[in-house]
Amino acid sequence: MTVAACPPRRVQRNSPRRPEGTGLSLNPEPQCDVGGATQPLSLRWVTEDLIAYTQRVWAKELGREVSREEAIEMLVNVKLMAEAFYLAEQEGDAE
Repeated sequence: MTVAACPPRRVQRNSPRRPEGTGLSLNPEPQCDVGGATQPLSLRWVTEDLIAYTQRVWAKELGREVSREEAIEMLVNVKLMAEAFYLAEQEGDAE
């Protein structure tokens, strides 16, 4: 898997109090347009192949089609659970 770097992009946002732009984006999640789809950098590890694989595996298990959004949600939930287990283990080692 090749990860392309996002080119720096200034997003001009004006506020009512400051008509001159700050040069900062109001979106806290950096965005990058790679392969025609905008994706948060925090989800860069979720590849199209991984989404398709997740859809196939869970469609067979659930006996129905799994949407792209459901597959992404499943992958993110598994990642969050793994991070929680990892952090709990690290806290246990520190005691």
